Amino acid sequence: MVAANCEPVWVRGNQMIFNRRQANGHWNAYIGNTNCTDAKPLLRPVPGHLGACDVTPDGQYVLLEEDFGNPPGRPSAQPGKGFSNQLVLLDRRTGRVTQLTYRRLGTIWGMLNPAGTMVTWSQMTATPLQSGSVKNYLLGVWQIHLADITPQGTLSHERVWSQGKGFYETYGWYGHQIMFASDARVHPKSFLGSWLSSQDWMIKDTLPARTTAKRISGPLPNARSGTGNDYHEFMTVTPPGTFSGSSPWILTSIVYQSSDGMDMWRMRPDGSGLRRLTYFNGNAAHQQVAGFPSPHYATVLGLAIDPSHPSIIYASVSDDLGSSLINLWKIQVR
Repeated sequence: MVAANCEPVWVRGNQMIFNRRQANGHWNAYIGNTNCTDAKPLLRPVPGHLGACDVTPDGQYVLLEEDFGNPPGRPSAQPGKGFSNQLVLLDRRTGRVTQLTYRRLGTIWGMLNPAGTMVTWSQMTATPLQSGSVKNYLLGVWQIHLADITPQGTLSHERVWSQGKGFYETYGWYGHQIMFASDARVHPKSFLGSWLSSQDWMIKDTLPARTTAKRISGPLPNARSGTGNDYHEFMTVTPPGTFSGSSPWILTSIVYQSSDGMDMWRMRPDGSGLRRLTYFNGNAAHQQVAGFPSPHYATVLGLAIDPSHPSIIYASVSDDLGSSLINLWKIQVR
């Protein structure tokens, strides 16, 4: 582990943008070095939570989630939880800050295209209590949104898409497709709750109406039922050089062969070549694997990779179910 209480979002050279929980319990976004030191806040202080969720490759544009709750600072409004927050865009070159969304029920995992001219995010349409089934919609009910960003830093041509009632999380672009996770149209669903069947998907970044997205992840072997739709979350496209051979690969986290946590796996954009990469939760028998700590519940969350040093992956790893504390790990790909 490199640093406790540090969630990496973007890295270039020795510079990193990351999120950290402050002494008052609220999250804030910082820029510092790759050890999470020499840190300075990216924006002015806010009453509640503030977290960076994406940065363009050149580091110019930073997309943030800002808590507007009343009262501010509730756990449900922290970055990655998606309730009572709004999207804010920072242009680091000019210092201009613009608010992109206003008083929406909740937004989560907003992502910019590489040029910073488009943004996609997931937006809550119903809370778990409003959904009609807390068991199946413990994370709420969501839709995918996509919009252009004008030169003035506002949204235009906003589009909305879903392929049914469920959980959605967007993860940015693979070429001209948007990557996301969702339990909608996944069958059979987990008896513990529909959301636990979430899989990885892609759809054209025009969000064509009445179009079904392409499922990327597939069912995994399951001793109880033959195969199962184990929970998938987070997708990151690796730059050339992360792994030997042809590129690209997509990194994803899966609740599979673990102590209910999520380790990182890689797969091709069509879902082939699936292979496990991390072992924070131990191996299939929950035994320790060289290079990793003693097996324990852990979740590998978002990742940051410097294209100039593509074999080093900076990973967010949480050791508690609610991700109240996120730590920075540096993973060397061999």
